[in-house]
This record gives sequence, C-alpha cells and structure tokens, in this order.
Amino acid sequence: MKNTISSIIFKHGDDDYSIWIPDFSAEEMEKITKLLEKYSTEGYSVRGSKKDLIEELKEII
Repeated sequence: MKNTISSIIFKHGDDDYSIWIPDFSAEEMEKITKLLEKYSTEGYSVRGSKKDLIEELKEII
C-alpha cells in the first residue's frame, strides 16, 4: 500500500486544535509525499496501530 495522508492536526493555541481530512488527487498526494520525504529525518514521528497513535496523541497534546 502506498503512503497516504489521512488527516492533519493543527494546533492553533492552548487547547485549540483542528483536524483536517484532505481529499488530495493522486498527483497532489505524490507531490506532497515527495516534499515530506525530504524532511523524513527531522522532527518526531510515531508509527503503530490506531490505538498506539491515539495513546501517543494523548501524551503530547
């Protein structure tokens, strides 16, 4: 399965968040994926099950 962006979480301020569920075309997804791959070794990421990610979000948000 190819990587896709299922949702993006934005932090707007203290306890103010939004979740965006984009509908990118295949061409847009390819461009965005290539851009993000340039920064794949920077920042912080977690990979796991949906449950794992929810638990991680509880800790960092």
